[in-house]
Amino acid sequence: MLSIRPALTLILLLPVVFLVSACSPGPTANAPPLYVNSCSWCHDAGNGGAPVTGDKEDWERRTSKGMATVYANAIDGFEGATGIMPAKGSRMDLSDEEIKKIVDFMVEASQ
Repeated sequence: MLSIRPALTLILLLPVVFLVSACSPGPTANAPPLYVNSCSWCHDAGNGGAPVTGDKEDWERRTSKGMATVYANAIDGFEGATGIMPAKGSRMDLSDEEIKKIVDFMVEASQ
């Protein structure tokens, strides 16, 4: 007679495995509040063609043009075939330095 214990054990452990993997910290787990409150809406999901934070290839396409270009696109805005970036992510109250720090976070989290 076959024992159902191994199958039952597996069935009972699957939800635990799922929860552990779902709760594992991603690249934005320690994100600065300015990122979370200003940029995550687009950069967590790639809305509007935004490079996804944590996606190495997505960010390498941007950084290959040089960080000066990446900063300028984030600060001044960008519209092209790959998508749209509103100037300062529509947060005109943020300084250029704050925008650069957020960009640096996204790039570092994507390496």
